[in-house]
Amino acid sequence: MASEQFTNGYALLIGVNENLIPGYALPTVANDVTALRDVLVHPQRCAYPRENVRLLLGSQASRQGIRAGLAWLKERLAADRSDNATAVLFYSGHGAYDRSGNDYFLLPYDLRQPLGDSLLRAADIAAEIEHVRPRRLLVILDCCHAGGMGIKGEDPFAASGLGKAAAP
Repeated sequence: MASEQFTNGYALLIGVNENLIPGYALPTVANDVTALRDVLVHPQRCAYPRENVRLLLGSQASRQGIRAGLAWLKERLAADRSDNATAVLFYSGHGAYDRSGNDYFLLPYDLRQPLGDSLLRAADIAAEIEHVRPRRLLVILDCCHAGGMGIKGEDPFAASGLGKAAAP
């Protein structure tokens, strides 16, 4: 039985499974990102067209590669005039928190010393995502400190005095 494709589904899947600093490599991340891609393009599941799903692994998950991937996603969504677009942004890799500047970061493939020069500021990624205006948006951050990154949306508990923190 042939199934229809969901032509208005778009996804940017980023897996930082390798790293220029070998100790930062996360080889199993490739399995997670690839499995998500397979579900998204499966004709009986999400049925996204394969050309609407961009997978960044290894050296493709560099600082420049991630920025180019975000630009690609924005271009795809801007070209979709259906008012029915769904976007998925998935990042799996290392996340970091800088207490001195109260900043959160994603760590790309091309991490080098000094680290601060090659990190991706979560606030900058959030600003990029604010320009993405699909009908539905799912952002998944599979990394340390993901809860504090504020990539999309306000914290509904902030006014109550509750704060986000990792479990000890």
